Amino acid sequence: MTNIMPITSFRFRDLPGEKIYRVLLCEFTRPAEKTANSLDIVNYMETNTLVEHGVETAILCRSKEIYREAYDVMVLTNCFVKITSVKGIPLPAALSGYQAPLVSANERAVNNFKGYTSTPRVEHYETVGCLDDLVKVWNAFKYLEAHATGLISKLKMSVTIAPNLANMRADPISPSFDDFFTKKTQQALLKPLTDNIYGFQGVQIKGHVDSGLAAAVIFLAQADFVSQLAAIYFLVQLNIAHVQVGAMPGFAPELLGENALIMVIKSVRENYWMKDYKYTPSPEHLAKLQYRMAMFYRLQGDHLNARLALTYINGAYRLQIGDAVIWREREKIVAWVIAVGADEE
Repeated sequence: MTNIMPITSFRFRDLPGEKIYRVLLCEFTRPAEKTANSLDIVNYMETNTLVEHGVETAILCRSKEIYREAYDVMVLTNCFVKITSVKGIPLPAALSGYQAPLVSANERAVNNFKGYTSTPRVEHYETVGCLDDLVKVWNAFKYLEAHATGLISKLKMSVTIAPNLANMRADPISPSFDDFFTKKTQQALLKPLTDNIYGFQGVQIKGHVDSGLAAAVIFLAQADFVSQLAAIYFLVQLNIAHVQVGAMPGFAPELLGENALIMVIKSVRENYWMKDYKYTPSPEHLAKLQYRMAMFYRLQGDHLNARLALTYINGAYRLQIGDAVIWREREKIVAWVIAVGADEE
């Protein structure tokens, strides 16, 4: 009698589910680039921005259990973000030069999908991309700033973390993503923004996000703007002091020079520009400030300030060792200190 091997039925559930889901739902391949001399510029931009993919969503319809597992892998692996831009700025064209792949720019498809991990919004043009490429989106806005000065500072941007989490909780079929959106995940979702937030003023962080983390991101945006403003103000006042101190002695130069130096010193104090912020100039600029303070006191001629002038000039020289101009000023101040009978530092 011939031994016949028993026939066993093949079961899909015996396959490594997560690997299958990744192959079917997480494979996005960038299309081949067109040649640079293509005359079809609009089509060139669109083709090189929107990604090709072989995503097979039919598997989501097999059963509730498979749907939950597959949808979970698709969302958490791809980390889709919904990007809404200013009306009049077509994102596919704007992002093409940065090779930031967009999954879809179809309004219906974009709005019907609910599995976004975050939704940066800068009204009105909508697309879908992935988290890993979000940094390219911010770089594209910076590129546009070069051609439309002031664009970034005028944009009103809001980023919503886990925008549809509440709806997912209420949906008995949808998998739960509560454990995914930890503070560490929130930081990762916001990292493309925090690394490239310079110049963006109207920033709001909303949704399922730690309040302290959201406040820190907004503070960073404000601090970046303030630091730029503070640096300009510092140098302007320092240059005014340079001109006026150079014209001393004289009543008007002394008055204007002293006022400029006072404003410079105030500008580097904590909380001067905004709460919990302190502008710190570069060592070179700090040395210039101390040099001009020392020179101001020497030219003012009040012997009570001789010791203070020496302190400032020594501080300037420590920051710029070997600077001949500072050293010559130091020699003049040392001679003044000796002449008025004050002890050298």
